[in-house]
Formats: sequence, C-alpha cells, structure tokens
Amino acid sequence: MGINGMSLVVFVGLNFFVFQLNKCSEKVVFRVLKTLWALLLLGNLFRYVYAYPCLVGEMHLPIEYSTVAYFLVPLMMFLNYKNCRVWASVYGLICGLMYFLTMIVASHNLYADTPPYDTYISYFCHGTLYVNSLIMLVRSKITDRDWANTMLCLLIVSARALLLRRFAVDADELFIYDVLFGNVIRMITPEKIWFITVPIYYAALALLIVLSLRGFFPKKEKKTS
Repeated sequence: MGINGMSLVVFVGLNFFVFQLNKCSEKVVFRVLKTLWALLLLGNLFRYVYAYPCLVGEMHLPIEYSTVAYFLVPLMMFLNYKNCRVWASVYGLICGLMYFLTMIVASHNLYADTPPYDTYISYFCHGTLYVNSLIMLVRSKITDRDWANTMLCLLIVSARALLLRRFAVDADELFIYDVLFGNVIRMITPEKIWFITVPIYYAALALLIVLSLRGFFPKKEKKTS
C-alpha cells in the first residue's frame, strides 16, 4: 500500500475511533483526551529540547502550523484558560485536517523520501490534534471571538514562519511553506495552467478554513469538563 492509501486508512480509522469514543461516558472521554494531550506535549518537548539538538545535532524551531499546535493545543487544554480550549481546538482541527488531506492527495510527491518513523510520528501528532478537536468541538459552542482568535492565530503563525524561514532546517520540505507557496497544487498540475490552478488553490484553501470555522459545529452549547 502506498503512503497515500495508508494515509486514507489512518484518517478513516481516526474518524471511527472518534465515533466509538463519543459513545463512552464523559469521564472516559476526557481521561483518554488528557492522556493524548500529555503524550503530545511531553513527546514533542523531548523531540525539540533534547532529541534534535543533542542526538541529531540540529536545532529545530517549531515553525509549522502543526508543530506550533503540538505545544499550543495541549497547553490550552490543560490550562483551560477561559474559552481558549475552543479556539485552540479549532486551530488544531485545521492543522490535522489539512495534513491528512494533503497526505491523501499528494504525499507521493511531497513526502516520498520521508523516513517511515517520521511519518508514523506525524500520524500520531496530527491524529491527536484531529481527534481532540472533533471531540471537543461537538461539545462546545463556536463564538465569533473563537472564530476571530483562530484566524488571528493562523495569521501570526504564517507571518512568523515567513520571518523565520532562513533559520528553518530543511525549509523547502516543511509543510507550512508548501501551503503558503501553493506547492501542492504546483506538484499535481502542469506549469502552463498554474495561472488558473494556483488562484483556485488559494480560494479553496480559504473556503476550507471558513467552513472549518463556521460550518461544521453545533450551535447549542454543551458543558465540557
């Protein structure tokens, strides 16, 4: 099975897992989520603070949408500061969803040379973001403030990534730059029609974000633990 097909299987499996977990009691659901938050945060602290600089010999900065989310989302979940859980979950959903859609559609072009262990780690990290967000957001009400905070967070992370590009390790291989520069659509369409496909890509990306923020969640507020 190719990496595209494997990514589709993982994505379907995550949705099935969410479906089954939502049948459990609130106590069980949040026990599972807290375990995932801790694994996501501690695992990435180990990677970025110790493994990369000490074992690999490179200082990796959390630049991508997802790598920022690896730290931001679990911290907001544990701290539960006011309503930060909601917009952080929306941000995590966008990161997880964009990753799996890209992996399903274009991973054979973008990530064919990625070591298997990196792919498995990415599956876990992005899968955790995706699972957490789906479960949290079906139990929450998305407000205009959450919508605005998420958009602001995306803009800040995008601007920060552009400013830090010169310091990024293997910048040309980072997902955030694939998104910002439209590399995905450039990979799968002929250059002679980029003047059509690239604007369509940016319009579709904006629509996906708006739908993620506005269209997929219940309006009635439910209590979270």
